[in-house]
Amino acid sequence: MSLSARVPPPLPVPRPPAVLVVDDDEATAHLVRRWLERARNASVTTAHDGMSALAMSARTDFDAVFTDIEMIEESGADFARLLRLVRPTLPICLMSGRMRPERALESLGVAVHGFLSKPLQPEIVVGHLDAMLGGTAVFSA
Repeated sequence: MSLSARVPPPLPVPRPPAVLVVDDDEATAHLVRRWLERARNASVTTAHDGMSALAMSARTDFDAVFTDIEMIEESGADFARLLRLVRPTLPICLMSGRMRPERALESLGVAVHGFLSKPLQPEIVVGHLDAMLGGTAVFSA
């Protein structure tokens, strides 16, 4: 079954969504980028640490952010808290291979629009992007 057969049609948007993907695992960041580019024609930028991602978000008006919680340099939670200060309404989706959504959200202390458990699946990632762009929060364990 092809990726396009598993995901619903894209939401009407005036332009392709600009998405930031932050993960210190380059393979994961690459996969998420490829899925979103193919399924939603998204303009995806990747970063491998929170500080680089913050600098990128200061230069680019992203529509949504996917960030790993546990990164080597600094935590995705710290990045999300800092990003929330400068972009309070930007949809943020957390990703983790180890934490349950409840634990991650309790430790974060900042509002987010979604949570994805790893290993990731293309249709779920794309569905989260659609939900975030539509103003809906989604949490998948």
